[in-house]
Order: sequence, then structure tokens, then C-alpha cells
Amino acid sequence: MVAFPPFDRTWLAVPEGQRRRREWLEAVAEVSLAWFLEGKSIEAWLDAFQPIREQALKLGWSYYLPEEIRTHLHYIRFGSGGRGEDLIYSDLDYAIVTTGSVDAATVMDYLHDFIRGMNDFGFPPCQGFVMGTNPRWIGSTEDFARRIHQYLAYPDWENTRYLFMVVDGRPLFSFDGWSEISDLARNGICNSPFIRWEMAHLGIHKTVSLSLLGHVQTERVDDVEVLPIKEGLISPIIHSIRLLALTYRIGQLGTGERLKELERGGWLAPSLVSRVQRALAFGWKLRVMAQIRDALGKGSHKEHVLWSALSEDERVLAAQHLHTARELERLVHRTFRKPR
Repeated sequence: MVAFPPFDRTWLAVPEGQRRRREWLEAVAEVSLAWFLEGKSIEAWLDAFQPIREQALKLGWSYYLPEEIRTHLHYIRFGSGGRGEDLIYSDLDYAIVTTGSVDAATVMDYLHDFIRGMNDFGFPPCQGFVMGTNPRWIGSTEDFARRIHQYLAYPDWENTRYLFMVVDGRPLFSFDGWSEISDLARNGICNSPFIRWEMAHLGIHKTVSLSLLGHVQTERVDDVEVLPIKEGLISPIIHSIRLLALTYRIGQLGTGERLKELERGGWLAPSLVSRVQRALAFGWKLRVMAQIRDALGKGSHKEHVLWSALSEDERVLAAQHLHTARELERLVHRTFRKPR
């Protein structure tokens, strides 16, 4: 088991709390680095890290939101948090479902304090503004149901993306009402060939970091050659598996669990599933190692992998795993034809 350091709730309040939170994040990075240098698995690290992230969120939520307001709000984790795949610097993307006893204006200042405080725990604000401070992502169950019906009625690319975000949502605390919302989006996607085609062709097709000739496609960021590991390897796999899982009515949220169900149902060949699992693990490990270096002050590209930092063997593996991701992407492209 990974021996992550504990943290104290008082770090949210005391004057030196910001420094303490950052020191804690550095300690998490040091423990993680030691774990990987010992050759241990990214899957075991992920399993051990998710409760740590959840505990930090729960403490922050209970500290920044007064109880008399908090009892009328339900926090919904999106993205990697919802799927149980958070890394050290995964975004703080979330929605707030209200009981209707409080309105958005009442909670905005508290939510902004929450966002600022959680940044020091390794939760940077979502760059796409998928947070409860965005009017789109706060409201009652009736508000969310109405929005989902609107997205289904007018499924342009933006609305389609929102529907897929919703199905990966998971309440931070017990909240039965969320299943009604997520099922509405899930069923709408399953019943719409156009929406599934849209995700396959606009969200997944040609996103793997390979050239037309099959060579690894790097980018230049701050005049440094980098491999966009999230957008070019991890996301195409996760989005492909999610689309297939929704199509075949698989209820699990985690990508690993979805993969197992796709194999069990005969929708993906065992050989491909095994290669996809290895490719995803490789991508996660490269990404978390970049985040570790950033947390320890040894790098400044936490969302990219420095191509020069990879050994020749790692570059060969990167190419192999990218080709696996492209194979999966092409399978999805063939599966979801544009409806006529």
C-alpha cells in the first residue's frame, strides 16, 4: 500500500495553512516517486490515491461551505474524479445540485473560496469552467433535467460534450437524486445514433498523437518538444471506451471496469483489451511522473511529457501504445457511422 502522508483539517484555517498544504502536496509527490522507482504499478497507486483525493475534497467542502448552506447542496464530481482516476493535479471539475432552498447567488462567494483553497491541495480550477460557479453547472434536479432535455433536443457539439460529462458524474456524498439526472443523459445518448456518431467523429477521430504515416507526433511548448500525453493518448482511449460502454448499456464509470465489461460481453477482443490496458497504464504513469516533477520543482510541464526526458525504450513503448490507441480509435470510427 502507498504510504501517503496524512493532512490536518486545521491547515485550511491557520495563517500558515497554504504553506502546509503545498508541503503536503510535495510529500505526496515524494512518496509517489519512491513508489514508482521501486517498479510498482500505476494501478495500485491510483487505487490508493483516490481515497486521499476524496478526503481532501470532503474536508475542503465542510470547511468552506457553512453547514446551514451545505445541507442544501450536493457536490457532483466530474471527469477523472467521477471515474476514480484522479492524478496529483487533476482538475476541479464539478457540478452543484441544490435542493431549491438556496439559490446560486447565495453560495457563490463560498464556492470561490472553496476553489481557491483546493488549488493548494492539487485541485487546479477546471480550464473549461465546468464548476459550480458556472450557472450551467448549478441548479436543482429540475434545472438539470430541463438542461439535459435541451441538450438532447439540440445536440450540437457543445451540448453533446455536456451530456457525456454528466454520465461520468459521481456524488461526493450519498445522493440518490443524481442517478435520475445521469440516467436521463445516458438514455438520451444510447437512443441517439447522431449523438454517438458526433462523439466518435468530432471528439475521438484523429486525436491520437500519430501522423498520417504513423510516426509519433510531438508538439512544441515554450520552445521545448513535448508529447501531449493526456490529449494524444489517455483521452482518446478513455473517450472511446466510454462511448462503447454507453452504447452497450454498461453502467460502470471507471475505464478499467468498462473495459472488463466490454471484454466480458464480447464487444472487444481480449487481445485488444489487454493492449489498451497497458497503453492506458503507460500514459497515466508518464503523466503522473510529469506532475511529480512539477510538484517537486523539477519541471514546469505537468500536463506534457518532455520528449528528451524519455529513454529510447520509452519512446519505442510510446509509439506502440499510441498505435494501440489509434487501432481503438479506428474501431470506434468504423462502428459509429453517420445516420442517414
